[in-house]
Amino acid sequence: MTETVSPDVAASSPSATGNESDLASPRDELVRLFVGSNFEKYEPTYEKIKSGKKSVSSWCWAAFFLTFVWYLYCKLYVEAAAILVIPIVFYAVFPEFSGSAGVGFAAAVALTGKSYYLSRVGKKIDRIMAMDEPEESRLELLRKAGGVFWPAAIIGLAIYASLVGLAIWAVALQKSA
Repeated sequence: MTETVSPDVAASSPSATGNESDLASPRDELVRLFVGSNFEKYEPTYEKIKSGKKSVSSWCWAAFFLTFVWYLYCKLYVEAAAILVIPIVFYAVFPEFSGSAGVGFAAAVALTGKSYYLSRVGKKIDRIMAMDEPEESRLELLRKAGGVFWPAAIIGLAIYASLVGLAIWAVALQKSA
């Protein structure tokens, strides 16, 4: 399927701004539109993926320290729920494991988070562009589906802080018992 890009999307392309060394394909413009204002943070990873590298990793501090919140911020809600539930179940089943397993998991997410996000972006773009809708409607759906969502991140921070508070309270109760 050939993707077309409307004039308003094409006008924001590097070739339209006079930077001929950075010609972008219609697919590049769709990714840029979907990711939004944070695209420059993902661009090096995106370029590596485009070049055909099989394994692409790049460090993301936000994904390392606040994995759950970062997934919410990126509108990856199912993944955020999994990130919240899986460690709880893991530690309930294997209580002898220390917190170092969580650090290792966070490091893995930090190394692969950007490439995973971009793979999800590609799938969402494919799904939206395959819709039987006018081009402008599909582009508007891309704008709305993409980008970031601060309210979800703030709610995620509140949930995260609550869980940390509960963990501290539980440790304090164990010490006093």
